[in-house]
Amino acid sequence: FLWFIGFFLLFQNTCFAQKDIEPLLQHWKEQKLLPGYATDTNSVLMLTNIAQKYLYDQPDTALYFGNEALTLAQQQQFKKGEMESQYLLGRIYYVKGSYNRSLESNVKAMELSKLLNDEGGYALGLNTTGLVYIGQHNYEAALEEFFKAVKINAARKDSLKLTKNYFNIGLCYDETGKYDSAVSYL
Repeated sequence: FLWFIGFFLLFQNTCFAQKDIEPLLQHWKEQKLLPGYATDTNSVLMLTNIAQKYLYDQPDTALYFGNEALTLAQQQQFKKGEMESQYLLGRIYYVKGSYNRSLESNVKAMELSKLLNDEGGYALGLNTTGLVYIGQHNYEAALEEFFKAVKINAARKDSLKLTKNYFNIGLCYDETGKYDSAVSYL
């Protein structure tokens, strides 16, 4: 049942993403020709947005745009864009099953979030790390990361991120056969 819900949410997001990618790509192609493209931080945000649209159904394409965003952010010394690009790359590598690369990008993003004093970004990194640990069947480590994220997101009163954290905690408990705990968190 839990996998069905996850698949449904993934499928729903993919269908909606495909509808709006063409205008976004066209806008990117137009912007890329403008003289200020390489120095405009909005270019980084546009590239990360495009990469997110491809994340689940074309992760290699997402990786291309994610790396483009990271390169541009680094050239611009745009630390927030670099952080977001690293988080995105971590998610892309996770989707591709490249867990070590996912952790590597995620650690870099978490370091940048500390530098920028971005608690929400740091909590996102904890959640992604937890997902990687689930993929590696290291449920105890995953739960540690999710509970750290819960603490931050509860203090920030971020109900959307808390929902994701609780869902992931429920998945961990389901995978370990602790069904009462799984249902409680779900």
